[in-house]
Amino acid sequence: MLNTALKDTSYADLFTALGKFITSKKLQDVCVMEFDQGVIVIGAVMVETAVGFQRRQDTFIFAGDELRLLLETGNLKLRPNNV
Repeated sequence: MLNTALKDTSYADLFTALGKFITSKKLQDVCVMEFDQGVIVIGAVMVETAVGFQRRQDTFIFAGDELRLLLETGNLKLRPNNV
């Protein structure tokens, strides 16, 4: 793995942690991108609004301590970055 933030982590461990996070956020149509300092997760979620349900795209960036916490516990209380 070329990513410096993930050099001591296997893809199996990374995707296990990401899978738990993605499931907890109820994301659909997920895209996972690796970058030099971590991972970006983009996914769609259905949200209830005053006029019914709408589909929203959320973006989560895991780098540094957030990435380490995700890998250690698989449990993060992140809000989307909505880039």
